[in-house]
Amino acid sequence: AQHAHSQEAHRRLESEVSVASVPRQKVRISRQRLLDSAVKVMNLYSSGNAVLEIEYVGEVGTGSGPTLEFYAQVSEHLRTSTPTLFRKNVPAGMLFPAPCDPQWLRAAADPAAQQILERFRLLGQIVAKCIIDNRLVDIQLHPAFWRS
Repeated sequence: AQHAHSQEAHRRLESEVSVASVPRQKVRISRQRLLDSAVKVMNLYSSGNAVLEIEYVGEVGTGSGPTLEFYAQVSEHLRTSTPTLFRKNVPAGMLFPAPCDPQWLRAAADPAAQQILERFRLLGQIVAKCIIDNRLVDIQLHPAFWRS
């Protein structure tokens, strides 16, 4: 009798609980235009609820592997690109913003200033999307990034 009661309770619970599938947004990008593709993808999909999945043009595979590789490659490019975004020789290899004149950045008359602002925006979008999509990416941001 008790077994029948637990089976009935289980059936009622199954009818009350439904598992929603997580929407996914698959995007095909080119490795040759990685940074440009990253900017476009993040501008289009970073604020959406769908889990982002990356696929490379001319390659087989989609899902977490290529997606994590995408995030790692973009973050590495941002870390090492010119104009320089981060200070050199920060302890533990953490990323800390390189100093720039705030007025120079706000004016954005110099293409380098525009690039710096666009790349920091891209980095923020990538970190936010990784958090929303529950993805782990190896970007060692200095704790100052997390303070308001």
